[in-house]
Amino acid sequence: MACTINEETERELLSEGMPAQVDQTHLDILLVGCGGIKVRPRRMYQLKMDVYGKLVSVPTLVVPDQKDQLILGTNVIKFLLTQIKQDSGF
Repeated sequence: MACTINEETERELLSEGMPAQVDQTHLDILLVGCGGIKVRPRRMYQLKMDVYGKLVSVPTLVVPDQKDQLILGTNVIKFLLTQIKQDSGF
């Protein structure tokens, strides 16, 4: 459900000038991944992203040892599908 980034991506974003607005209020989250692997995110940012031409602002968790730079959560995917269905150009 949630968007996640790895720690390397976090460092790159911070070095490129991403505002370091860390949201510490929801870090009691436990993520359960494929194979039942459990991990606690280190930090959470409210990131603004342009995904397929749609601007979104979503909470994004920093997950240690995540291999992928970014994983889009179903919260963003569902929003994008709703928006795309309304666009006759798709």
